Amino acid sequence: MYITPKRCPRCRYERRSTDTAPDWQCPSCEVAYNKAEEAAYVRPVVTPVARPTRRSGGMLWFVIALILLAAGGMYAMQDRQRERGAATRAATTQPEVVMYATTWCGYCAKARAFFAEHGISYVELDIERDARAEQMNRLLGGGGIPTILVGKDGLVHGFDERALSRMLGPWMRTPIASSR
Repeated sequence: MYITPKRCPRCRYERRSTDTAPDWQCPSCEVAYNKAEEAAYVRPVVTPVARPTRRSGGMLWFVIALILLAAGGMYAMQDRQRERGAATRAATTQPEVVMYATTWCGYCAKARAFFAEHGISYVELDIERDARAEQMNRLLGGGGIPTILVGKDGLVHGFDERALSRMLGPWMRTPIASSR
């Protein structure tokens, strides 16, 4: 036979004869007793509570807040993409620049000065001293000098500051101000 404890093991309430709670439940904390262990059962008896009704205006504010968050997120994403594009251009290595030139050419000297001023690294091949360089210059369509090869696709015949600035702009140390 089950004996009702006189003292609640959870809240230490001492049961009175005037209590109206059932024998298996504490009148103070409403915890149900475990008959097998004569200890407090973990799950209290829950009585349903009436919930207040929601107004429809709260949902409208929620939707507006979601729209504003989405718009802000899209703006931030576009900003990050612009930064990522600039960082990608700056992070990529400069394409290989090869200049086919001679020591006595004035335009070759201007190209050397341009590369030095803007921190562009390049390889110079003298077409008078190197037969391979002379042959490559002819294959590239260079009837004159300098012939400047930028990467695999960029080709400049003669010294053209605008074309070089356009091809090497992201890697130039100081930008060129257009005077024309």
